[in-house]
Amino acid sequence: MNALMLVNETIEALTRVDAERLEALAEAAMHPVSPPLAGERKEVMTRSRVLARMLGYTRHNLRLAGSRHLPGDERRSAWPPFRG
Repeated sequence: MNALMLVNETIEALTRVDAERLEALAEAAMHPVSPPLAGERKEVMTRSRVLARMLGYTRHNLRLAGSRHLPGDERRSAWPPFRG
């Protein structure tokens, strides 16, 4: 599996909230991943930033979901498209 494929599949699994696939991808990331081709480097960097942002939102949402009391008892999503 190359780096671009790993990042893209991780974004897709995180979007679908597919825990089993995320675990498999985490295991795959432990093994050597072939570096991106010269033309793919920029794409990998861009997609890596997207993934990092998604992971930040996920971490924040998990903290919100784990809190017992939210101000005004509101359920808010940190993911901008779903804020409401």
